[in-house]
Amino acid sequence: MVGMKALIRERPLFGTFVKTTSPEIVEMIALAGFDFILIDTEHSPFTYGQVKMLTSIAQGMGMKVVVRPPDFSRSNLQYSLDLGADGVQAPQLYDEEDAKTIVSLCKYQPIGTRGITFSHRASQYGFCDSKAYVDAANHNVMINVHIETREALERVNQIAAIEGVDLLFLGPADLSYSLGCDSDIIAGGLKDAFLSIKNAAQKHGKMVGTLINSEEKLKFCLDHDVRFIVWETDLSMLKKQLESVVNIIQSHYK
Repeated sequence: MVGMKALIRERPLFGTFVKTTSPEIVEMIALAGFDFILIDTEHSPFTYGQVKMLTSIAQGMGMKVVVRPPDFSRSNLQYSLDLGADGVQAPQLYDEEDAKTIVSLCKYQPIGTRGITFSHRASQYGFCDSKAYVDAANHNVMINVHIETREALERVNQIAAIEGVDLLFLGPADLSYSLGCDSDIIAGGLKDAFLSIKNAAQKHGKMVGTLINSEEKLKFCLDHDVRFIVWETDLSMLKKQLESVVNIIQSHYK
């Protein structure tokens, strides 16, 4: 099977944030045709047992899995990868030193300092050649970093230059609040921020990702070669459909 890092070099990938622990939701996302899920343990109360279950289900149905941990501590990054995720998306970093730390914690020796075991899901519980597994993990694990603070945006060129960082993810909500502007990447407050992130990524051979919620933003992202496109969340899409149904119902008896 083609790894996520290789696949995203070929074409844009489309996914959604998963904030619920429902296996059925993950199965439906796969059946609908999404390429990946982004399991959000930063803002949702997942146990790592639940992350492992959802990762297994998603990958079994042909989707890739990225985990956003609560922070980029050693334990949270290692748990995410040991459970077999195709990549991690580290939130709330501020500069290139944070990016170096993230890469180090996600890579095995001799590149980084990730703790080694061969009895976890990522290494097929030991049913693999140990050296081949370490080499493959160091090569294939995708490392995304959030550009969602004023400080990270100001240091985006230095962050993009760090070897091992694969993708810069513009977090529109946090970044707009950090900058004190609206979250429009097309013509509003985040337009210049988007272009700064895109230019830094292109300069250093990295990719760009962001969160969208409209066809207009989708077209904009495709026009600007955004390769990691996250369409809303499972909960926000469910909310919209529920509201739509209730509005139809109410229109007939009000």
